[in-house]
Amino acid sequence: MNTKCATAGCHDSQTKQNGYDMGTYNGVKMVVDDGKLIGVTRQDPGYLPMPQGMAKLDECSINKIVRWVNLGAQNN
Repeated sequence: MNTKCATAGCHDSQTKQNGYDMGTYNGVKMVVDDGKLIGVTRQDPGYLPMPQGMAKLDECSINKIVRWVNLGAQNN
């Protein structure tokens, strides 16, 4: 999350684009809880593709995020 989402001008603790602070566990958990993290990460129809202005994450990274969410998005 830190290298692709919580970057300056995007979802870091200073910018908080669209109210999302991806630099903290609580900020990431908020996106998990509202159901958007998987959709934007996989760039599913109806979701704004993320990371915006960058290449889509590789399938391995996407699968790790999906697995983490499906296992309860623990703070680990």
